Amino acid sequence: MNSEIHIWDLDIMNTVTPFLTLGKQSSSRRKKRDNSQQGHSDAVISLAWNRLTTHVLASGGADKQVVLWDLDEAKPAQAIPNRGGEVQSLRWHPNESTFILLGTMNGDAQVVDCRDTSGQPSAAWKFDGQIEKVLWNHFNPFTAFVSSDDGKLRYLDMRKPGECIWEGIAHEGPVGGLTLSAKTRGLLVTVGEDQMMNVWKVNDSTNSIDKVHSEKLHIGELHCAQFNPDVAAVLSIGGTAEDLIRVVDLTKYEPVVEAFSQ
Repeated sequence: MNSEIHIWDLDIMNTVTPFLTLGKQSSSRRKKRDNSQQGHSDAVISLAWNRLTTHVLASGGADKQVVLWDLDEAKPAQAIPNRGGEVQSLRWHPNESTFILLGTMNGDAQVVDCRDTSGQPSAAWKFDGQIEKVLWNHFNPFTAFVSSDDGKLRYLDMRKPGECIWEGIAHEGPVGGLTLSAKTRGLLVTVGEDQMMNVWKVNDSTNSIDKVHSEKLHIGELHCAQFNPDVAAVLSIGGTAEDLIRVVDLTKYEPVVEAFSQ
């Protein structure tokens, strides 16, 4: 991994070069007037595109900072340094365009308002182990999910910093993928290095998360999962076995259908 971000135009077929590269460093590694580095000084680990402010892309790096990029200008607009650890996961708030949720390899989970130039988090948590993935609950945007390399899944409320409203073991080993259906309220899926796909039902009225289905997909260790934005129960899952990707339709699993028909 390096400190550059490559952006590709999927409408251009068979291209061999990216449409845009962010963070190119000159031999002198130019700095801004305030002596801060332009872009990242180490590998980029995570990316998050702001769907509400579409010219803004956030990147998290091994240099422990978050950089906000202006895609129109193809250059850094703001840096948020000193996040406490390598920034492994980022998510913009679904309704508030300036709030970003991040997780670090040091076990920090933070909500940062990018308008606050001090970089102080609006809410923060500290956990054992590395944060693998963070995810806002777009059905209840005061809340978010955090998964970690010790197999735990946690449910957080932004109004209760330092506390978990729910915590449990999701997998044996790191939880590499975490995704929430865009259409079906409470339909959450986690995947992990134990090769398992677990389907959960989130109940906000009781602040509980219940497992409704579990299945081994036989495509190696599972590192990523993402629901289709237009189809409620269809998602893609990536595994290590021959770089396989599996498309899963959850409506084919009777326990899932029963759990979400009530």
